[in-house]
Amino acid sequence: MAANVTGYVHTQPTPQTTESIQGRVVYDATAIVATDYTELPLGFEPDVFEWHNLTDLTYFKWIRGMADGTALKTAANGTTTLIAAPNGFSFPGNRSVRVSQNATTAAIAASKVTAYKAAAN
Repeated sequence: MAANVTGYVHTQPTPQTTESIQGRVVYDATAIVATDYTELPLGFEPDVFEWHNLTDLTYFKWIRGMADGTALKTAANGTTTLIAAPNGFSFPGNRSVRVSQNATTAAIAASKVTAYKAAAN
């Protein structure tokens, strides 16, 4: 996998506290490479990470204790599924998160607006 370093605008995160942050990522019409990821700096290791695809109304969540690279996905119709590694969220140990661009997972896609929130207890 490689980092997606173009094709999106990351709005500077708004710290809620020293261990809570939220931000927004808007993807342009550039083709998304399914084997790549978007890496976002958080500034801490989260206990909970949430990702919202605001365009398609899908919601993703990772909670400490889940395997690295996994996530829970809730579709617009309310169906919840477990996303298997490595197609969810990874935490490489540098106080950031990597969001998989896997096409089946569909957390990231061209021309989509997303928002995220991370928190540590």
